[in-house]
Amino acid sequence: MKARFEERGAVGVLAVSGSVDAGPHADAFRLLAQDHVDRGFVRLVLDFKEVQFLDSAGLGEIVALRRRCRERGGALVLARPRGKPRDLIALTRVDELVPVLDDLDAAVARAAL
Repeated sequence: MKARFEERGAVGVLAVSGSVDAGPHADAFRLLAQDHVDRGFVRLVLDFKEVQFLDSAGLGEIVALRRRCRERGGALVLARPRGKPRDLIALTRVDELVPVLDDLDAAVARAAL
């Protein structure tokens, strides 16, 4: 897993690539995302355009991150998941907890609300 962070006003965009799965990838994802929330970016967009693999551990981290953002008055939005990661998000109904948008700018606007 690789990631880069970008500030868009009060919204943080965490662009993730590779795998978000059990083991070191999920741990790295959790620590990185938690660090940004702890730094005050409680309105967060996860840009999953380049994520090729996601499993239940990764989904668990997304749900936990949503809770951390909401507890601090923020919001979490998923942007541009594709292929099997998007299918898994829909199959597990995580998209009923976390908004999923196909446009990054729309996701940033939604997180800013």
